[in-house]
Amino acid sequence: QPSVPLHRRVVIVGAGPSGLAAALCLAEHGVDAVILESRDAPHEFPSAHVITGRTLEIFRSVGAYDSLARAEGAGRPMETVWVHQVAKPALAVFGRDEGREVLQAAFAACPPEERPSKSVQPHRRHAVEGMLNLAQPEGERILAQVLAERHPSRAHVRFGHLVEVVTQDGEDSVCVTVSRQGSRSEEPKKYRIRCRFVVACDGAGSRIRGSLGIPLETTVPQIQPAAYDPEAGIIQHHAWIYFKCDLSCYFRQGHPYGPSLWWFHTPSGHGHITNYNGRDEWVMHTPFFPGEERHPNDWSTEDCLARIASAVGERPPAIDIRGKGAWQMTCAVASTYRAGRVFLAGDACHRFPPSGGHGQNTGVQDVH
Repeated sequence: QPSVPLHRRVVIVGAGPSGLAAALCLAEHGVDAVILESRDAPHEFPSAHVITGRTLEIFRSVGAYDSLARAEGAGRPMETVWVHQVAKPALAVFGRDEGREVLQAAFAACPPEERPSKSVQPHRRHAVEGMLNLAQPEGERILAQVLAERHPSRAHVRFGHLVEVVTQDGEDSVCVTVSRQGSRSEEPKKYRIRCRFVVACDGAGSRIRGSLGIPLETTVPQIQPAAYDPEAGIIQHHAWIYFKCDLSCYFRQGHPYGPSLWWFHTPSGHGHITNYNGRDEWVMHTPFFPGEERHPNDWSTEDCLARIASAVGERPPAIDIRGKGAWQMTCAVASTYRAGRVFLAGDACHRFPPSGGHGQNTGVQDVH
């Protein structure tokens, strides 16, 4: 389906933040692309939520910053809070003020000969206004909308299109074989696209990385030999519960958006509750051990409610359980990010523990 000249065609696999950012960056430089996404629709459940200042600068350069910053549920939480339970007084708080004090103390401790020759402010602002908190599904929706509005003829997303094989059969082109998921009978279920380059943004379980034979390397056995599966780079298994409930009554005074995270430590377990919209959208994460307890997919609604109540310290009213599941905390990096005309980006080439929100942000920075 050569709808654009061969020498200007890029196939992007995956319509997550990395794939959409790749299409936006290419379109700004006049390069056409098509995004192929195996899912039938955008993400439904929140996953990533932190957008760093550097990533926001990239989004500003492609015309997406204002829409992201004004999005419903977007905010700038100023603290992370440690608690026994959410309803109880904080054990510790780390935020902008505390960070400034730590940096000031570090500057003061520097020997005079090692101090910067110019005055350095401990809290240096980005050209954009710091970090943004925004649930990934909403961020993806906005990036796709900006792409459609700014570059209607330059790039588009095809949902329900699974890339089966990527073949490099020449020095200047790549052949991508695609199957159309759930296609109508009159449409071909399989087709091919010939392009100049492929950018694989197809996630941690990247089919393209596997088909190219690119291995993942991990240092987990050296840094944490007691990990659940160090050779596979699996540090820990976690359960997640996505729920809707207004928890704003537990916000500390002067923080109307609430904390970025509540880290809780109860007698029955520990974990964290992630803030996705500053009011009533949350995901609770706790470790679990396969083979020793029921898989989270088998938890009942009452099981989920009991775990949330334990973390909060009481059962808040009107809790709506929206989803549950499991994920693996991993640490691994692909041995190479490129094979010929195929590039890997985002989780397809590096997996991080979630602390710091590096996954989404490094993926966007990869493609930029």
